[in-house]
Amino acid sequence: PYYIGVRNDWPELQSIIDKGADAITRQEFNALRQKWFGSSGSTPAIASSIDLSTEELEFLSHNPRLKVLHHPDLAPYTFFEKGKPQGYFIDLLDLMFEGLNVTLEHGVRDRRKTPYAEALNHRGADLLTSLLITPARQKEMRFSNPVVRVNYPAIIMKIQDAPLRSIADLQGKRVAVIKGHSFEQAM
Repeated sequence: PYYIGVRNDWPELQSIIDKGADAITRQEFNALRQKWFGSSGSTPAIASSIDLSTEELEFLSHNPRLKVLHHPDLAPYTFFEKGKPQGYFIDLLDLMFEGLNVTLEHGVRDRRKTPYAEALNHRGADLLTSLLITPARQKEMRFSNPVVRVNYPAIIMKIQDAPLRSIADLQGKRVAVIKGHSFEQAM
């Protein structure tokens, strides 16, 4: 699953993100899935209103602008077209913050220049989208509840290879992973 990362010192924002996601109606969620993935799939029952605590409302009144950094090329989740952010996470966040008097400033994240946790904890960003949880990241930031589950194969292999049934089937095989990607850490 993909998550939204939040600065460690802002637990209120993590709670707001989770409540915002819970407030998206089934119909809205299905429309998003249809738009970006071509299928509405099955979705759990979702509440249709957001009920923020006094602390969360106060937090938003003191933080009316939130900087969100997105992966530059992870279509259909996040991508930029002519400099404009597009994708599932942009639409999802717009729905989550609708009516909360918050301006979302979208930008590109580049983990080669600034590690994710550094971007969050040194105020270069307030939120990071399309994240996977790793043990190192759990020490450095907060995570929303899962906001999208990836239901596609993440392994590319030659057609003549035997099917993989477990991680043990990779014994003696060459495996390529993007250097520094969270998949590398997970392996």
